Amino acid sequence: MTDNISKSKQIIKRLALALAYAGYLIIWCGIFYFIFILHLFIGYPSLISDAFGKWSVYVGIAVTLVAVATPLLLWKIHGWKRVLGSFLAVVLYVALSLGVMALAMMKFAEFTPEKWSEYPDHRYIMADDMFETVYGMDYDSAISLLGPPDYTWSSNYLYYNCWDGYVELRLDSEGIVCGMEH
Repeated sequence: MTDNISKSKQIIKRLALALAYAGYLIIWCGIFYFIFILHLFIGYPSLISDAFGKWSVYVGIAVTLVAVATPLLLWKIHGWKRVLGSFLAVVLYVALSLGVMALAMMKFAEFTPEKWSEYPDHRYIMADDMFETVYGMDYDSAISLLGPPDYTWSSNYLYYNCWDGYVELRLDSEGIVCGMEH
């Protein structure tokens, strides 16, 4: 009878461990799913592929899969070492993601008319540098540099579409660029 009780305790203990690990994996995958959705929301794949080429998105997916698989790789390690390893994987993944994102944004930070027309989704990144270039220009000079606006509101507002909305250039009553909002 005591044999049956100890076997029952072992089965319950193994079930509890399996449920705990399943919960751990669900939470772990949830963290990466949230980060992945956040990347999609902020245009991460588009920005990265435009900055470094289409192959870079596939490298990012591979890195994400390796990071998500980390708990499986740490299965035989118990206790605080598994938690520490998982935590370090999240920290390294986030640091790598932010580093790559920063490098990609640096590529688009400097305004050129070619980048402005070729990468309209990333105009919001170069908007401040663009404004320094067009500030004080007349309407015709600004249009010749930036191309025709995507939308106009009266003759005093020029709108250029970008990923997260638009870049608005304001012209004064004489048709000189005097303000910007994005």
